Amino acid sequence: MAADRPDGAGRSTSEAPDIDECRARAATLATTLRTLGGRLGLLQEDPEAVLRGELDPGSEAADGLSDAAIDALIEERRAAREAKDFVRGDAIRDRLAEEGIVLEDAGGSTSWRRD
Repeated sequence: MAADRPDGAGRSTSEAPDIDECRARAATLATTLRTLGGRLGLLQEDPEAVLRGELDPGSEAADGLSDAAIDALIEERRAAREAKDFVRGDAIRDRLAEEGIVLEDAGGSTSWRRD
């Protein structure tokens, strides 16, 4: 027989909600948060787009390179590094840095964000 212990939500472990109940509650709370944020002009953009510094996903940023241009330069840098042309790879990284693009190499892939 399991002992009844508080689970931090004011329920004992024998009364813990099931996963579907938790998901439904989370969805309701997320909708409420977006609605209230909308009234304040907040939380209406795609979080990934905001973190990457995009104004409109897929469009050219007001201050520089489009996402497609950045991706093309990153692919060119990858090819240069694969060919052991590290001078060219570094030059591409420097050019992107001048445009305010930060590259992060990890696990064999490169991600980027606008600084």
